[in-house]
Amino acid sequence: MSRHTIVSLVLLALIVSCKQNAITTVTPRPNSHIPFLGVQLGGGGGKQTDTAQQRTMILERAQAWVDAKIPYNQQAQRDGYRTDCSGFVSYAWQLSGSPDTTSFVTKGYAVDIPIEKLQPADALNNKRPGDEGHIVIFVRWLDSADKTRFEAYDMNTYPGFPSKKIFTLQQSTNGWTVVELEPYAKGPYYAQRRKDFP
Repeated sequence: MSRHTIVSLVLLALIVSCKQNAITTVTPRPNSHIPFLGVQLGGGGGKQTDTAQQRTMILERAQAWVDAKIPYNQQAQRDGYRTDCSGFVSYAWQLSGSPDTTSFVTKGYAVDIPIEKLQPADALNNKRPGDEGHIVIFVRWLDSADKTRFEAYDMNTYPGFPSKKIFTLQQSTNGWTVVELEPYAKGPYYAQRRKDFP
């Protein structure tokens, strides 16, 4: 077989595979600078199912940086995103830009939500500038009744690469703090959701 024939067969197999798995490319919506996650999985579940699948994809993207042990560095980039906490969230959310912790909401990438409404792939952000700013990707509540202990993907100078950690939320006079982050990334922390998610 010629090289051209082999390449043609591989491409044909990929096209058939995509059709069988109901995967379609999603084009950005008009007037939106936040694209969907590149592919939208079919299955007839409607918007809620698609959002749930997109949340799973966000967590898988975060785990990919954890598995690769991407070094924390505010000056470096990986896959087009800064390799710091906000770049990590931007990568996982597949944003069209890489905002810093102060601008996820102001640049239209996210909206603030009540803490108790956090769902997998949302974020907790203290909205502070520079080295005082920090954002993590929420994974799940560990105590669904009290909603004070949670698991999250975190990328900071300790341990120096992204990891999955357990954190504690504590209410203070100024709002919510994350106890384990308070020594170097003070609260209050705000729950945030990608703007195009319900």
